[in-house]
Amino acid sequence: PTPSRVLSHGSWVFDSDFPVPPKWVQLLVHAEGKNVLGNEGLKRVFTAIDTVRNLPDYNKICDQASLTMPKLSSSFDAMDSNNTNSTCYINSPTRFWNNSVNEYTSENLNDQDTIQRLSMMYFSDGTAVD
Repeated sequence: PTPSRVLSHGSWVFDSDFPVPPKWVQLLVHAEGKNVLGNEGLKRVFTAIDTVRNLPDYNKICDQASLTMPKLSSSFDAMDSNNTNSTCYINSPTRFWNNSVNEYTSENLNDQDTIQRLSMMYFSDGTAVD
């Protein structure tokens, strides 16, 4: 109904220049009923994340991100310590390997070692796993 407090409050919210809230993308990975922990599950997570990161205009969208992290070097091989550019923040178990599939595969871990790493309480930078 017009006039309405709800409409006037809504107009106030939109007219107040609040920052645009972040847009989240959540990916859920399954293993078709099997245990998702281990190498196969982690490979699926890397595949899903890299699929999103390789979408057209991903970097253009991430240039506007409010939550960021250092941008990876070409082909998402590793963190580029000389690069001051940033990209969309990724909160994932892949962080144990700096979100780099190449860093993960270079360690050549067996399932038990992968599960043990995924079960840690803190990432290597000291940030608590949530």
